[in-house]
Amino acid sequence: MTQLTTLDAARAAISAGGSGIYDMPDDVYHADPAPTPSLSASGMKRIIGECPAAFWWDNRRLNPGWKEETTKALSVGRAAHMWLLQGAEFEQRIAVMPAELDLRSNAGKAFAAQAEGEGKTLIRAKEFEAVKAMRDAAMRSDLVRLALSNGRAEQSLFWQDAETGVWLRCRPDWLPTVPVHVPDFKTTTSAHPDDFRRAVQDYGYHIQAAHTLDGIEAVTGTRPDSFFFIVQEKAPPYLCSICTLDDEAMMWGERLARRAIRLFARCLETGHWPGYDGGISTVGLPAYALKTLEGLEALGFFDAPEQKDMSYERAAE
Repeated sequence: MTQLTTLDAARAAISAGGSGIYDMPDDVYHADPAPTPSLSASGMKRIIGECPAAFWWDNRRLNPGWKEETTKALSVGRAAHMWLLQGAEFEQRIAVMPAELDLRSNAGKAFAAQAEGEGKTLIRAKEFEAVKAMRDAAMRSDLVRLALSNGRAEQSLFWQDAETGVWLRCRPDWLPTVPVHVPDFKTTTSAHPDDFRRAVQDYGYHIQAAHTLDGIEAVTGTRPDSFFFIVQEKAPPYLCSICTLDDEAMMWGERLARRAIRLFARCLETGHWPGYDGGISTVGLPAYALKTLEGLEALGFFDAPEQKDMSYERAAE
């Protein structure tokens, strides 16, 4: 498969080839080379987690005034992701600063300038040691080795939604040669399954899982049996867990993805990307505040003053 290294080449290929699997760098993928503006899982989360206006503002194809943010330093988690899944690309995109160099020295500044001139991101030697240790820890798992044994990293899938006709896209971390069980790599502070359960809700991983399975089915004609997460901690001993989502989580992921697609299609058709100001919202106190007040009531805080002598702050402690 020939890699499509420019936005124009990718857009021409997708316009001619239609739904399918394409090989392109991540910057070309994120520039959205679909024939018309397309929606990814991250866009879905923005549309329904915030509002369509927030999605529109950060979309380079829709917002004429869009400006790219200053590139942030590569995190250890992202570097570990690249080293585990894209070894060859890691070496092309990352410059590891020798341990003996200091960025404040002339030699260190020269090394950093050369890396910048080559379009590479700079990481320190101690960070690279952590990245290698993370990979070694992950690959000690028989399940991880098996999951990543046959396939390709970061392939770009584009397809048109059967219901609305809008273009959709996804970029699985790893697409197995025979995509029956599809893995995704996440780094975190805690790989304990109970903690990852909260992360699924916080980061919309159920939406990502449902959308990716839909995409693979759309371009291959066969739906994978499962989507699972390789979850790894970013601090020694770099513990891993393997987590998959239950049927209920996947069902809600499907429903949320479908709602986002319908909103996206309607906004594209009307040119209107609503914010939070569509009507008047009635808001109440958060659950933790209600629990505090109910506890105060049980203590008699709201009884006549002569019966109880306590302040709100003291009673709430």
